[in-house]
Amino acid sequence: MDLRFLLSTALVSVVSFASAVAWGQPAQTTPTPPPADPPATDAAPIDAAPVSSLPVAAAPVPATPPSAPASPDPAKPVVKVFGRVQLSVGVDPLNQGDVPEFVAPPESVLKREWNSSFMVNGALGAAFTVPKPIAGFTIKGMFGVGVYIRRILSVSQAIIELENADRGLKITVGKMIVPTINTSFPGSFQYPGFYGNLAYSSTGAKISKALGPITAEVGAGRPDFPFIAQEITPLPQANPPLPFFEGRLVYRNPKLKGEVPGSALSGPVQAPFTLSVSGAVGKLRVGPGERAGVVVQQPTAVDPVTEDLNSYVASAELIIPVGGFVLLSEAYTGRGTNLYLGGFRQRPRIDPMTGRHKALGTTGGYAQLSYAPTKAWTLLVLGGMDRVHSGLGFGIAVDGAARIESNRFLAGSVSRTFGPGLKLGLQVHQFRTTYPDLGTGTMLGAIGDLVMSF
Repeated sequence: MDLRFLLSTALVSVVSFASAVAWGQPAQTTPTPPPADPPATDAAPIDAAPVSSLPVAAAPVPATPPSAPASPDPAKPVVKVFGRVQLSVGVDPLNQGDVPEFVAPPESVLKREWNSSFMVNGALGAAFTVPKPIAGFTIKGMFGVGVYIRRILSVSQAIIELENADRGLKITVGKMIVPTINTSFPGSFQYPGFYGNLAYSSTGAKISKALGPITAEVGAGRPDFPFIAQEITPLPQANPPLPFFEGRLVYRNPKLKGEVPGSALSGPVQAPFTLSVSGAVGKLRVGPGERAGVVVQQPTAVDPVTEDLNSYVASAELIIPVGGFVLLSEAYTGRGTNLYLGGFRQRPRIDPMTGRHKALGTTGGYAQLSYAPTKAWTLLVLGGMDRVHSGLGFGIAVDGAARIESNRFLAGSVSRTFGPGLKLGLQVHQFRTTYPDLGTGTMLGAIGDLVMSF
């Protein structure tokens, strides 16, 4: 008789006795005699023999297959949490309190002394989806909190979205980052502003309609960019009566697709060939809260007039992926574009003799070419320029800021991705800023970048 069979029988007897005690049934202490000559191939090893929790005396019960996991409740939201932290260690000849420079100070005032800085961007949020459609619409939403370069903690996004995939219709309400204009950020390691890139958030609503490869979007809201703004001060009559109205027309070809490198705001994304035009128009309210800054510059100035200035912006976007190369380009023109980070966020100027205002006319754009020789490595070159072409000669600045005519940015970077949640990179860049009153400034810097996300 096989020894392993005897040990298996003994183990079953012990388990049967324990089970019988637990169930309050008499145990059968004598095992059922095995066949006289069990085939050697039928004797399974002890660690592979199934152990039943039923007493030996009980009738055999056919084994039931494991039940399939319960399907999720279609009415219950599916929630996904996300997070991102970016640490940038910079080296440049002028560091102003761990804030990355966007303009080069004039040569006459720049004391060149190499400094190091530690800058951090971060985001934490959650997105949800209700799988069961309601009246043909799937409900989605997202909420995000961001910590950005000036150590400002703010709600960067808070939206609810209704999507009807069959009709190609999408309705979005809430606080959105770049809802229609310039949706792709350049892949620089620091904040993508003041060199031809528009960036803003808008609180309002938009509707998107897809017709094959073409998508049309219209929206209304109040554009702002609170990440680098001062604390909001309540002011009477601070807003115009109507919101800004925006629109965008996009053509996408999904057969041509490449990966657009991540920026300080977000990670890399898969992007198809894209060609789009967009624009916005509205009234820019000026006057409230300006008197203190104007009187400091010119004590005899009259009170600023509260008025609404015509403001607009028009933009174009192009993404061309070819193999491992991706060309990304943006261009814009407008008037009163400070709400969209255009014109270095210079506000409309004021005539101290009349109190009347004039918005600045600005143009800008950038282009970047990235190359991914492998999935882990990305090489990138980037150039951009922002220019004020009208309005700088009118009056004085309401906040006393220096006049900036143009700013140019050139950068090159290399980065390596280690798995889905870790990236290291190095960027070298140059700023060149032109001041009508102070001359030109040039500054060279470098940034090491560490990004972790989930």
